[in-house]
Parts: sequence; structure tokens; C-alpha cells
Amino acid sequence: MKYFTENNIEVTRRIEDGLTKFFQCVKEASQHAKQTKSYVYEIFEFSKDNKKVLAGYGVPR
Repeated sequence: MKYFTENNIEVTRRIEDGLTKFFQCVKEASQHAKQTKSYVYEIFEFSKDNKKVLAGYGVPR
């Protein structure tokens, strides 16, 4: 599965390399971002009919 930001920038590799932490729950993502002094952004994936759907939340290092 490939993951993208709202601006269609692929972040799959950053998640795999541990540079961005992936969360399915926005509350957990917010807590982690607060602890690491970072921020939360939405992560999307494309469905079979090529529509962008919310997959979760990312917190960069």
C-alpha cells in the first residue's frame, strides 16, 4: 500500500524508514506529536476506484 499527503506527496518510504510514525487514531498521533514536539498531518491512500481516502495520521521526527 502506498501512502500520500494531502498534496499527493508519497510518504510510504518515510514511514518504512522510521522517519514518520503512522497512527490510525488522531488522539494517539496528537499525543506522540506533543511528546516529540512535532506535528500531525493526515495520510491518505487511493482506493480501487482511484479516490483518495483517509488512511491515518503521520507524525514526522
